[in-house]
Amino acid sequence: MRSENFYRPDIDGLRALAVCLVLCYHAFPHDFKSGFVGVDVFFVISGYLIGGIILRGLSAGSFSLLHFYSRRILRIFPALLLMLPVVLLAGHFLLFPDEYQALGKHTLGGSAFVANLVYWSEIGYWDVSATLKPLLHLWSLGVEEQFYIISPLLLIFAWKRQYNLLVLSIVLMLASLASNFYFFRRSPSLDFYAPFTRFWEIFSGIVLAALPGHAARLRPAWLKFDHGVARVLRRDVESADGTCASNLLAVLGLACLVAALLVCRVNRYFPGYSALWPVCGAVLIIAAGQRSWLNRRIFSHKLAVGVGLISYPLYLWHWPLLSYATILGGEGAGLWKWRFIRLICVLIALLLAILTYFLVERPIRFGKGGIKLKVLVMLILMTCIGSTGFYVFKKDIPDEPVSIAKKQYNALIMGVAEDGSLLKYDPELDTLSFAHYQDAGSEKTVAVIGDSHAYAAFPGIAEKNKSLGLNTVCIPFRFDQYQAQEERKRVINILKSKKDITHIFVFMRGVVNLNGRDVDAKKWSKSGDKFKPLLQNFVDEMNGTGKYVYIVSENPVFPQNIEPRNFIRRPLFALNSFTEYPQMLRKDVYQHQKEYLDLLKEIKGAEIINGLDVFCPNGKCIMFDADEMPLYSDDDHLSVNGSRYLVKNLLEPYLLEIAGQEKE
Repeated sequence: MRSENFYRPDIDGLRALAVCLVLCYHAFPHDFKSGFVGVDVFFVISGYLIGGIILRGLSAGSFSLLHFYSRRILRIFPALLLMLPVVLLAGHFLLFPDEYQALGKHTLGGSAFVANLVYWSEIGYWDVSATLKPLLHLWSLGVEEQFYIISPLLLIFAWKRQYNLLVLSIVLMLASLASNFYFFRRSPSLDFYAPFTRFWEIFSGIVLAALPGHAARLRPAWLKFDHGVARVLRRDVESADGTCASNLLAVLGLACLVAALLVCRVNRYFPGYSALWPVCGAVLIIAAGQRSWLNRRIFSHKLAVGVGLISYPLYLWHWPLLSYATILGGEGAGLWKWRFIRLICVLIALLLAILTYFLVERPIRFGKGGIKLKVLVMLILMTCIGSTGFYVFKKDIPDEPVSIAKKQYNALIMGVAEDGSLLKYDPELDTLSFAHYQDAGSEKTVAVIGDSHAYAAFPGIAEKNKSLGLNTVCIPFRFDQYQAQEERKRVINILKSKKDITHIFVFMRGVVNLNGRDVDAKKWSKSGDKFKPLLQNFVDEMNGTGKYVYIVSENPVFPQNIEPRNFIRRPLFALNSFTEYPQMLRKDVYQHQKEYLDLLKEIKGAEIINGLDVFCPNGKCIMFDADEMPLYSDDDHLSVNGSRYLVKNLLEPYLLEIAGQEKE
């Protein structure tokens, strides 16, 4: 693009601002809370540049779809072909098996330019933190590439039918913007990752690129506007040539970007209406052109242009470095040391970007060799990288990468133990996720019901029951608004109708259900006043059919940024320097659970089992047992090892009593 006469250095300067915003946000998120809007600025720039190439080519009758896609490959592939295998290779040595398999899937998604769709599909209750995904930043590249595939086809189709491309671009932009407004509250994850809710940002750039084609009709209005601005500023109206208007647009654009930094927050719905600020800011700055002082002096400065030229490889390299630093425990290294580590990551990314640009990008894009051969080779290489990612994702990973902490890693597993079978207990239960059945050939069955905490507790109970000759069934049941009323009734009817079910153990996130407050102040939807009646009615119905109900109080919940895998030594090294495993004071956990525990005391017809003393010996609540094995799989769910610990130290007497045995 720089070889054409349409090159604007101020666009590279705007790129530099965008990438710096993103880097600052990712490296120092608590200090630069809105830097992510740099991605929206990138979208506008991409739309303007790509739209200009397509529209000028169509206007001159020289546009070639094959040539366009070839140029896109030469622009996008070189740096990506270097970054992807480096990140995947690093993951082989630094990641746990499940993390490495996920990285394989993300490598495949990145190489196929569908990363945004892959990450969208992963959004949910069990999704891991964004900082633990080294290729998460490729979602924006996926959106852009999907646009590059679709937009030329649309514009060619419209051009051949002599449609007004400016009007068409405006219509498509408004349609995409409307979808953004529609989904940003109904489905925030879809709104963030879906291409059709993001295309309006890129189309706004195409609208800008289409305006010069209507210059003859728009110029009088533009000059009239410039005259008006000149009058307000008391400038020479007679010699007004558009400079005053350009300066005004640039200032307004910069003001919009500043407003974006003040308004947009990651914990608010985004993109939504908030995305209008960075998009409008970028549009106004680009529209101001090189007549404006801001564009000519600031954005066209050599330093800004230089950063803009390496912005793409800089964007590619910075996030994997920061993500791996987090994965290796950088957050546990102490505040200032962690800031220093992130600063080093940014500087390394800058060095890698410079090397990538001069040693990889430029030689491939502008060096010797035919375009067709270069494109063919890069397509083959990208296919190989994607295939490698698929292989990593699908193949069982050997234990060698985690040999140092193999036992600890294996103890992180949550869910059904090896001898826990899929449900074969009742046809109606087959449709319920997390429903499982452990058949011990007995005429007596113990039911473990509740939310994901019941699923986490099931393995240890099932294993112990099997040794006692008891069957165990795990059935999902919610005492909140998340489970459909029909499904809740179906579960109750099954429990009431099954004569072999004699005892029921209830597990749940009681505090969240009751008041919506998590231990680290994160807010969830709550049942409030509806919670106690739901629980009491359930107990009454079970008692009415001869079932005995135990309600096991909630195990201690740790803050979300404290997970056991962060305290297991990595295969090679770790950045954190912790000397002990995480603990919480029992009195703090009790205070958090007090309202819920008091409510349980008022439930009639159920036996309450309080496990605080088991998980909080000596006044401190533990995440690892005495053998240094994790009791949790994450911040609040017990691992299989934790469920065994729960049974051995708390539930065993109750299970022995049900089986008609006494503890030796």
